[in-house]
Formats: sequence, C-alpha cells, structure tokens
Amino acid sequence: MAIINNSDLKELIVSINVDSIYMKEAIINGFKQHNKFIKWKILNENEKLNEQIISIQWDDYENINWEKILRGQLIGNYYCVRKGLIRKAQLCFNISKYCSKHLDSILNFCYPPTFLFELDHPDYIDEALSDVPEVRDMEDGSLQWILKASVADKGAEVFVFDSAQKLRDFIEQSEHAEYIREWIIQKYIERPLIIYQRKFHLRAYVLTIGAMSAFVYKDILALFALKPYNPNNLEDKLSHITNTCIQQDHVDFNENESVRLLSELAAPIAQFANVSESQGFILIDSIMNRMYEILHDTFEAVTSELTFLPLPNCFELFGFDFLVDQALNVWLLEANSGPDFAQTGERLKYVPINLANETIDIITAHFFSVPSNQSNFEIDKQLKLQNITNCLSKFHLVYDKQLRSSNERPNISFNDFEFKKSNEDEDEEENDNDNQNENQNDNENQNQNDNQNDLKEITTKIEIPSPPLITQEEPIKGKKLILW
Repeated sequence: MAIINNSDLKELIVSINVDSIYMKEAIINGFKQHNKFIKWKILNENEKLNEQIISIQWDDYENINWEKILRGQLIGNYYCVRKGLIRKAQLCFNISKYCSKHLDSILNFCYPPTFLFELDHPDYIDEALSDVPEVRDMEDGSLQWILKASVADKGAEVFVFDSAQKLRDFIEQSEHAEYIREWIIQKYIERPLIIYQRKFHLRAYVLTIGAMSAFVYKDILALFALKPYNPNNLEDKLSHITNTCIQQDHVDFNENESVRLLSELAAPIAQFANVSESQGFILIDSIMNRMYEILHDTFEAVTSELTFLPLPNCFELFGFDFLVDQALNVWLLEANSGPDFAQTGERLKYVPINLANETIDIITAHFFSVPSNQSNFEIDKQLKLQNITNCLSKFHLVYDKQLRSSNERPNISFNDFEFKKSNEDEDEEENDNDNQNENQNDNENQNQNDNQNDLKEITTKIEIPSPPLITQEEPIKGKKLILW
C-alpha cells in the first residue's frame, strides 16, 4: 500500500459525546492522533449536530440519530437491536435454542444451566417457581444458585442462595422486585478458581463491526471480590460478587488488589496447577483460546435471531464476563453493553486508552479505507481485510460473517493470514516460494503441535481438589427452552 502524506488525507467529522469522562478523553485523543486513511475533525460541542455533515456519531444510545443510521448516512457506535445478547433472559433463550440444534457446540459445556424466572409480582413467587422445579423442589443446602435481574448491571439485584425459602425472602424484602418482571436463575459455579484467597471473574472487551465481525481485546481484566472466598456464607456479598462497582465505596477497597490483568496471573495459576510459571502462561493461553471459542459460538447463536440485528454501518463495544473454575474450565456468565471502563482504574488506565486507539484504527479501516466497488466486491473485501489486519495489535478476530466464512473458528491471530495479490505475477511468485511456504507451514504446524502437547502435559499434572459440578464431558442437563 502506498504511503500517503498526512496533509493529503481526506478530512471527515466525528461527533463525540459520552458521559464517561474516563473514556471521552481517550476517544477524542484517539481520533486526533489517527493518521491512517482519514484525518478526523472533532465536532465542537457548541456546533449544531444537525447542521454538520457527520461521518461518525460516538454518543450515548438514546442520542444516536437512528434515522440517518437506517438511511446509511451515518456510522454509529451502537446497534439498534441487540437485546438478544445483552439481556440475560434473552441470551439464555438464544443459547438454549442454539445448543438444542448444535449438540457439539462448546456452549453446551461452558454456559451454566440457566432458567428464565418471570415474576409478575412478589406475591406470585410460588407461581413463578412452578416453572423452575429444579429450584422449587431442591433440598435446602443441596445446590447453589444465583438470581440476576435480566437488565440490571453493576452487581445490582444479584442474590446467591441455596434454598427456595431464601429466594422467597429476598424477593419479599427487595425494594425493586415488584418493578422487575424478567429475571434469570443460573447455576452458581460452586468451585471457582481461587487466587489470593479470593474469587474473581474475567472481563473481556469485544468490538463488533458491521454485520458483522467481532474482535476480542487481549488485555483481559481479572476482577476480584473484596473479601476472601467463603463458600459457607452465601450472605456475604463482598465474598461472592466480584463486580468492583459494589466495592469502590468500601473502606477496605484496594484497586491494585481488586483489578488485575489475566496475563498477571501466570504465577498463581501455575502454583495452583503445580507447574512452572512458564507453563502457567501456556495455561493462560488455553483459557483465552477457550474464551475465543465461546465468543464465536455465542455470536453464532445470537446473530441468527431477530433480537440481535447488526447493522452494516454500526459498531459497538461489549463487555463479556467469564469465570474459571478449579478444573480450569471457562464459563460464560453474561454480556454487557456500554461497559464501565472506569472500573479499570488508574494503574491499568492504559488499557482502555490503547483499546480506544485501536478501535478507531479498525473502524476507520473498515468503513473508509476501501472505496465501494460493486464490480470487484471480492477484491474490495480482501483489501479491507488487509487494511484491518495492518491496524491490529491487541485485538483478535473471533467471529466474522463479512470478510471470511463464519464457520471458521479462529484460534490464530489475524496477522497469520496470507492475502492474495491482485496482479498477474501472483502465480509465478507463488511457484517460486512453494517450497519455502511448505517448510514454513510444516514448522508452524510443528509449533502448534508442540504447544498442544505442552498443554496436555501440564493439564495432566493439575491436582484438582474435587471434580467440577459439570465437566466438559457432561453436557448441560435440565436447561429449559422457554418461548415467549
């Protein structure tokens, strides 16, 4: 690709108006520093939005100009319809439906048994429980469940319980239960991986573009509970709920202890698994690869439904939550829109800053790097793919229906793909390099096999205190497919 002088780049206008001061500055600086394909002019807050020719509107959901979006005149930072992913009950329904048709999907083993719990009013809780006999009829203390409001976030309206009576008491005493109709009851992972004596969950930021491609950011957060894990005291919310939003006002809150990166946990994970620290990094790679597979099938599950409609001229950042158990299985918990980047804190503030910069590079490459050319769609697609690839640093492609086949489950980075040249000398050059490419492919295959063998050798050494409640060999049972 020819080098373009920065002064020759076309200038387009972007409107930025987000509530989060933490992210607003990062987004503005990202557009100002961008120097690939397009020069960006930031719309002044005093200028009227409707009087300007805006190319991208980065705003809060309720402020997006959907009329222009649907006409194809504007690019927005949200999809209009995505409740099939971000509402817990809708996600449960879509995953259940997908798993019933795809018995080999990883979601059959990596999504906890989850039930829709529709509560018209707290007075009718027994009627609602009749639809969830697994909870209604269980012996007290025999199983642990977690109740979540379908549309709540930041740890609100979350309750861990081990008896139907405790659930009844919570609903009756809750100030908000009479206003919330849609809940889920999800099997609580009773043997989570404990590090530094605390439970934690993983937060992965995922960028989706168009209709659609999905990229996961490889700096994955590990968010720890405030107090040491106590499985015998379910009422201690600060021991079981790992959302930092419920911790920040506590006198004992320490950001450096509660917010870490997954990549920083190689040593404690290795210690738990009784392997070397270098092998701990291999285990982290295995966890991340499992997350990639889960994300792929999750998007397969939701993009075929009317409750998730990705528009070709939109993009969005989501926050996906995962949990790792003591068998190092990875579990999908939920997906969130408009993730709170402020929970990253000061020490790791570079994470959302770098994420914003790379997001801007990718969306610019996707929407503006290749002129539309209907007669050469395949060439345009490959040029766009190559331009996006050149922008990638920390993002990893996990799902794609636009640039490549969605049936592929990518476990390799975007940079590992080779792109065909459009000139007539391609065949001759390929013949000259056949032997070299074959040797290189042999070496890459050997390296992949070596890594898989290393992982098998490590996992055989892991001493698990007790087997997980649901193993990979045991598909999820009892999951209800509820139509509404």
